[in-house]
Amino acid sequence: MSKAPLPTPTPELEWVKIREELAEYDQIEPFQKKFKRVLIEHPLVPLGIMATCGSLVLGMRAMVQGDRLRSNLMMRFRIFFQAVTVAAMTVSAVTVLKSREKSEKLNENST
Repeated sequence: MSKAPLPTPTPELEWVKIREELAEYDQIEPFQKKFKRVLIEHPLVPLGIMATCGSLVLGMRAMVQGDRLRSNLMMRFRIFFQAVTVAAMTVSAVTVLKSREKSEKLNENST
């Protein structure tokens, strides 16, 4: 019966490393703090949402009042603001992904 060699002990257990890596995700950020942070990091998205909603409300109001030209104009603005908001969301998502990739590369190079 041959005995397999014992594995060499590592300075830290694997689960300890995993736990330390996940510790940063355990901290839950309060809603107000996260909202403020996202508003500062990506200001065009909330502005686009507000502009879209504003033009929608004004367009509906003009429709109820019977002003067809103004209603049509506001609905066109709504479509424009929606497109700008979607573009801002796309740009924001791409920048976040690129910054995460960059930070991961820096972390890999430092270790």
